[in-house]
Amino acid sequence: TRLVRFTHCRMTPTDLAIVVFGWAGVAAASVLFLSPVQVCREIIKRRDVLSFSAFPYLCMFLCSFMWVIYAIVTPDRFQPLVVNLFGLACQTSYLTIFFRYSHGPTKKRLIKLTLIALTILIVSIILIFVVSSVCDFVKPIDGQSKQNAKYGFISGIIAVILNIFVYGSPLSVIRMVISTKSTRFMPFGLTLFGFMSAVCWTTFGFLVKDISILVPNVAGVLLVTAQLLLFAIYGLPSKSNDPSISAMQKDVEFAMRASDEAGELPIIASQDDKVVAPPLPPRSSVPAK
Repeated sequence: TRLVRFTHCRMTPTDLAIVVFGWAGVAAASVLFLSPVQVCREIIKRRDVLSFSAFPYLCMFLCSFMWVIYAIVTPDRFQPLVVNLFGLACQTSYLTIFFRYSHGPTKKRLIKLTLIALTILIVSIILIFVVSSVCDFVKPIDGQSKQNAKYGFISGIIAVILNIFVYGSPLSVIRMVISTKSTRFMPFGLTLFGFMSAVCWTTFGFLVKDISILVPNVAGVLLVTAQLLLFAIYGLPSKSNDPSISAMQKDVEFAMRASDEAGELPIIASQDDKVVAPPLPPRSSVPAK
């Protein structure tokens, strides 16, 4: 009979901080991953994608996919693995809805974007195998094989590039806020959760000494801090109507009322008749978290 001994292992303060910040990052990033649910509900209700774009969801799908690969081949990255698997499931569901309710030219554009995204994904996977065969300078960390260290190094670089690209997407919203001197198209709640997520994953990356997690989330902290400063300068959005309704939701409802009167499907427009695109909520990488 084999005896199994259980020894009492006492966590160090650093180990405890890694667990706390890792799961706090999972919670905050999950909120961000669920933020498009309102948009998808409106699409299903109207049976049309309106003027919403699937581009942000394709970007996040690619980003989450690469972080999943990175977390699989890198030891002790359970929290990044969990949150990005959840992110993959969310983005797949959102894209399925977009494919179901896209019509005509919109569906053709969606198919084109999807083919481009799949091409990027395939090329990235090929790069991981090809480049890893020649990068012998990579040193494995504790519990990691030499080959997995190479895979993690290349997939980490690709994930960082994709993450920084995703972080750059709110820049158009920042420009809009500065030009209009209004934060109505930048939801405060999502911005705050984005800041919390980026801070948690930055701290997690620092504690585990993982530069692949650290770099994109430091960029995220800086970007989201800039967005929070805009709220300090221009104030919170007007609450003339229901304070629980975000600016994006108000525009959806405005477009729907206008379309109901006209008897046709709507586009997303603001009350001043300027067509706008819904802002991409700030994302934390792992990641992507």
